Order: sequence, then C-alpha cells, then structure tokens
Amino acid sequence: MEHTLKSLLENQELPYNSAAWDTMKQALDAKMPVTNPTNWYKWLLGGAAITVIAVSSYFFIQKEKAIPVQTATTTKIEKQIQPDKKDKSNTRTNVSVKKVLSPATSVLTEKSHFIQTDIKLIASTHDDVTKMTSILEQSIEIQEVVIDQTDLEPISSKKEITHINSTNQKEELTTNSTLITAVNMCLGERQLLENKNDFAVSVFKQNSNQLIATIDAKKSMSFEAKEQGTYLFVEKNKPVVEGANSFEVKNSPKPTLEIESEIRYEKGVPTLKASTDASNSVQWTVNNLELNSTKSELDFNPFKAGTYSVSVKTLNEGCIVSQTSKVNVDNEYNLMAVNAFNPNSLEPRNQTFIPFALTQRDVKFTLLILDPKDGGVMYQTEDASQPWNGIDKRTGQLAPSNQAYIWKVRIANPLPGESTEYKGTITKL
Repeated sequence: MEHTLKSLLENQELPYNSAAWDTMKQALDAKMPVTNPTNWYKWLLGGAAITVIAVSSYFFIQKEKAIPVQTATTTKIEKQIQPDKKDKSNTRTNVSVKKVLSPATSVLTEKSHFIQTDIKLIASTHDDVTKMTSILEQSIEIQEVVIDQTDLEPISSKKEITHINSTNQKEELTTNSTLITAVNMCLGERQLLENKNDFAVSVFKQNSNQLIATIDAKKSMSFEAKEQGTYLFVEKNKPVVEGANSFEVKNSPKPTLEIESEIRYEKGVPTLKASTDASNSVQWTVNNLELNSTKSELDFNPFKAGTYSVSVKTLNEGCIVSQTSKVNVDNEYNLMAVNAFNPNSLEPRNQTFIPFALTQRDVKFTLLILDPKDGGVMYQTEDASQPWNGIDKRTGQLAPSNQAYIWKVRIANPLPGESTEYKGTITKL
C-alpha cells in the first residue's frame, strides 16, 4: 500500500482549467487597462505555481511516511496461554491482538484500484490530503487488549475432559455391549468361547448364579454343555446386569429306537430291522458306518457274529439329538451253506451242493471245490443253477465218499459291510 500511494503522489498533476484563467483575466482588466503581461509577471506566476506544487508534495510525502500500514484482517493471539496449574483463579494475561480493519480500510486493502480513484477525487488540496491521512490512521491501529484467562480454555483442560468422557463411555459400553459372541447349544455339544475384550469375563448359570468359568482377556476356552439352562457373560467382579449377554443350553427329547432280536433272511441276506419315532429325516449309523437311509425304519445286514451298535440321529427343536441301541448276533453268515450232501439221496435238493444264498441273491460269484490233500480244483462254477454233483472234474469220477472237501466263494459285488470271500467244508456222503 505504501508503494501504491507513493507512486500515485509522484505522478500527481494539478488539474488545469482554462476557463479559470479567463475569469481571472476579466477581473484584472476591470481594475486596470488590458495590456499584455510583462515578462517578470509570467515568471512570478510560474514560480508561485511551482512553489505550491513542491510544498504540497513534500507535506503529503511526509504524512505518507508516518502512516503505519497494517494488513491483518483477522484476530490472532500472539502469545499462547499457559495457566499456572497451582492457582487458576483471578488470573489475567495481557495479550497483543491485532484489530480487524474497518470496512473502509478492508475495501482499500482488497481492491487497490478503489484507492487510486479515491485519491484522485480528494487529494487536490492540502486539507483533503490531511483528511485522507487521518482516515487511514483511524482505520488501522494496534490496541492492547486485556483478555480474561477464564474465557480461554487451556488445551490441557480440554484433554482431561475428553479423557473423562471417553472413560465414562467405555464403562457404559462395557455394561451394554456384547462381551462374548456365543450360539445356543444342546446338551453334549461344545463350542469355543473367545474373549476379545481387554478385561476378564465370567460365565454364570442364570437360575443358580453358579460361576461356571472365567475367561481372561484376549483368551478363549472350549465350553461343553453338560446342563441345560441359560448362561450369562459378565465382566469379572461386576454384578449381573439386565440384558447381559447369554446363550441357551437345550435338552431336547431323544428319539426312541427299537431293534428286532431275531435275524431274518431276505433273499438269502441276513437282516435285522430298526425303527424310531422321529418324524423328521433321520441319519442311521451301524457300527460307525453311515447308511443311506432317511426313513423311520432301517434294515441292516449283520454278516458277522458279534455286537452291533445302531444309532439314529435327528433334528428336534433346533438340536441334533440321537439314540443308540445294541444287539448281539451269535452266528456268522456263511451264505446259508449246508455242511453235507449225498449224490445218492432220494431228495433232489440233497443230491448236489451249492451255498443256498447264491441261489437267492442277485450277485456275481465264483464257486470252487478244492481237494484238501493237494489243493487241486475239483469243480468250478459261476452259475447258481449248476451246483456240484460230487464228480471230480480231474478224473471224471465221483469223489471218495465220507470225506470233507473245501469250498470257496468269491463275491464280485458284495453288499455294504459284506466280505468278498466266503469258505467252508462240505462232506460227501
């Protein structure tokens, strides 16, 4: 701004009005004869004009140098307040504040071409220059302002309030937030309880307020549902609050399971029937072998002697429930083969030998009759309608009577749980 004013004053020219000189000339002619002015009068008028211009310029420049120009447009605290922690009452601090410029000065600061226009309008006389200078001095000034420290909140105090609010909020969240996420369970099931909080959490049984376990911060535990009921999660050493996290352990009724005690042979295959009262789809398991059946009744085949464990599993009230029962089988399944035959019998079915089950089942097989003395093959067939009639194919003669021979059957497509090979002895009478 200083350079702008100086440039304007250095280039300032007093306005020249030719009509003013004509008026002056008529006034002079009224008092004296009209004559041409002498040379000394011209020099006098020129010198006076130069003197007026010089004095006016010098005075205005001196005033211009004395004007303290400020450009601040916003209030700014120059000194940061550091209150005494020991005594915070009745403390006042002198702070140097830059005052906001008046509207007129703001216009001069933001738009310099308005300054140029105003100077051309009011700076034609010495009095006008003085008036303009006074306006600038009044518009731009620095004042000493006393600010009460209690009106300014220290930064450290704000931090303390923030910390307190944060602590209160955390306490509220601890009470109402989810401490541990868990799902409802059924008796006998397990689930992993993971504590992601920064504090320990206790597990209580609701109806008895019994402490079941405590899970440390950032730890987890495997929980086994041994008793039905509602279980609560509570921050350690805190009272149980309404709406606390909880999960249920249900005890849904188990299905019934019944198994026949006597083996039935259906198409030459040993069969036992198991049944349940479960109305939904069920899953059957026999000796840990899952069977492809979802009905309420199951036929399974006890091929070997021993104890059979049968289990049924179903979904009841959102819980997977199961029931298990056992049955004993005394006799080994051996294709229902007899142990003797007589080619000379009057009963046709006793004149030949083939395991009876092979005549009833739709199965691919190979039957071998072996000589127990040397292991030679005496007879072989893959057709259930071609049983052994007692002739040794090696000699074409009947095998010696009252002697036991070895038979073997290889099954090409056995049933689930069935062996691929059966064997025994047969005596030719």
